[in-house]
Amino acid sequence: AATASNADLAIEIADLLEVVDALLKSYSISHNQITLERDKKRATKGDFEQKIMLLWTKENTTK
Repeated sequence: AATASNADLAIEIADLLEVVDALLKSYSISHNQITLERDKKRATKGDFEQKIMLLWTKENTTK
């Protein structure tokens, strides 16, 4: 992806959106519902604007 052109990335993202649209239709979920859930999650957990990715978590074993 680092060397892909914007046009190539747009094609790949269009494919992803096709999959998302099919899932929404299959489960009778609206785009609005997804937007509301995304906004709630952003408010509590943040977003990907800084492109930081969580790679793992560690279970707290102390009580």
